Amino acid sequence: MAAAAANAVLDRLTKDGLVERSKMIGERLKTALHAQFDDHPHVGDIRGRGLFIGLEIVADRDSKDPFDPNQKKSTHSSNRRLSTWAL
Repeated sequence: MAAAAANAVLDRLTKDGLVERSKMIGERLKTALHAQFDDHPHVGDIRGRGLFIGLEIVADRDSKDPFDPNQKKSTHSSNRRLSTWAL
């Protein structure tokens, strides 16, 4: 029963073009994220594949040092641009 369900999902993903659509939309999303955040001082990296894309948020872009976990809220003005993209 579980194998039949898995096969049905795979058929849906491949026959309906969902994998290709995800790839196409993911490329557009990644391009938009790079355009918006490539110079942001707190974005260390933008990576992923398809629609599984992530931004690495860091305290310092060059060293890729993480934020201090004891710091509850940042008041840095450049974080406003990040918050507009938060989901």
